[in-house]
Amino acid sequence: MAPRSNAATAAPTDAASLPTRAVGSPSTRASVLFRDITGRKRAADALRASEERYSLAMEASEEGYIDVNVDTDEFVTSERLNEIFGIAPGTRFKGRSDFLNQFRFYGNDGETYRQAIRAIGADGGPDRYEFEFRIVRPSGEVRWLWTRGKVTRDAEGRARRRVGVFADITARERTEGELRDSEARFRALTELSSDWYWRQDENLRF
Repeated sequence: MAPRSNAATAAPTDAASLPTRAVGSPSTRASVLFRDITGRKRAADALRASEERYSLAMEASEEGYIDVNVDTDEFVTSERLNEIFGIAPGTRFKGRSDFLNQFRFYGNDGETYRQAIRAIGADGGPDRYEFEFRIVRPSGEVRWLWTRGKVTRDAEGRARRRVGVFADITARERTEGELRDSEARFRALTELSSDWYWRQDENLRF
């Protein structure tokens, strides 16, 4: 009969070896300390699962996200965010400046972005933010982006962490621009003659 194993129910542990030597003895002994890290491992597994669910949710919504540690300048991005900005997959950044060097702002939108970030980072600044801006991808393509996020502050109101999402709204802006152009042309036509008027029936026919 094969010996039974308790590996399936064994609690995860870590160990530390502490060398000791008795007074007057040339030999050294090692004392090993075992600690039950079940709680820590469960917390790490739960965090990893939560991050995976969040990542899947972001992919489903086609939004990218950033997580910024203001104190250390650690700058973490999702793959979808890199895609939105036209940055190569798998790219990691040393900090915010490294990220900003990957693309250009369109026109004066860089100042719009910097002013918003300064306001967010100021002591006692807003806890939430939302704004739009345009970028020029490394390929030269212009894209219109929208971002929204939340700032975590300490008791003194200093920003410690910033988490945000980004979405590419270029298609929406183009559609709205085309609609505005169409309405402008319509107004110009009707203004050509004060005798013109338009009537629509219940089927929206002129």
